[in-house]
This record gives sequence, C-alpha cells and structure tokens, in this order.
Amino acid sequence: MERAEFNRLLRRVGKDGAAIEKLYRTYYSAIINKLSFTYGREIAEESAQEFFLKLFEISKTQEYVNSPASWVYTCCENIAKHKIRGESRLDRLDERTEGAALSASELYGDLYGELQKLDEESRFIIIKVYWEGYSQKEIAEMLGIKYTTVRQKHLRAVTKLKKYLK
Repeated sequence: MERAEFNRLLRRVGKDGAAIEKLYRTYYSAIINKLSFTYGREIAEESAQEFFLKLFEISKTQEYVNSPASWVYTCCENIAKHKIRGESRLDRLDERTEGAALSASELYGDLYGELQKLDEESRFIIIKVYWEGYSQKEIAEMLGIKYTTVRQKHLRAVTKLKKYLK
C-alpha cells in the first residue's frame, strides 16, 4: 500500500468502517506471517488483533507515517514483546526455542549441533541475542530472572560455543 493511501485511511479509521477494513485486509495476514516465527501463531494473532483495536486510538494522534508497512510491523512486534514479557518464565520457552532452533539448523549446521549441547536456558539466551536481536535486559524480563544471571549464562554459553567450534 502506498504511503499517501495508508495515511488517508489512517485518518479515516474512526469515521469510516471501510478504512479499517481495507487496512485489515492489507496487513493482517502479513502481520501473522511475520510474527508467527518469532512469537508463535497465538501471540501473533493476539498482537495483530490488539493492533487493529488500538488503531482507533492511534489514528487520532498519529501524524504522517513515512513507512507504513514498517510502522505496522513495528507496532505489532512491540505489542507481542509486551505480551511475552507478561508471561511467566517457562510458559513459552520450549515453543520459541524450538522454532528458532529449527531455522538455525537449516542455516548454520555445525553451530546448530553445538547449540543443542547447551542447556535449554542458555540456548534460549543465545538465540534471542544473536538471531532475534534482544538485549540481555529484555531477555531477563522475559525469563523473569536477574539481568546478571542472563549476562553470566550468556558469557558461559559463548565460551562453550567458542571451545566447541575451534
């Protein structure tokens, strides 16, 4: 969708049901596809739905959006991150680690094998830092543990991986 059309629809969201419907048809499935890999389908769907509900509020205050697709995906990803941060430590650990590790096996064969030698939490931390770009502080919030614990596990895991890959 072009920038001008997106902004025109965004301004009309609260006044015209067709505007929100067109935005929904354009972006909903793309949001689900983009977020499902990282956060799982359930979180992706919840985030997309919450985004479209919040769009009524956002449209009143949002000025001109220069990169519509990027803006939409970033908003949805932020919603997904907030949802995950609210979950308990191990609620979705297995599912998120497994999805990331599967793609890692396709892209980085040797490294994938070495990742499997790490304990589950260390593997999760490595995947989140290097594949998904989370900070150690964000990971500590996700897991509900201290930042220093994440930092220590990260350093130990990197040391083990270096040793394995020499």
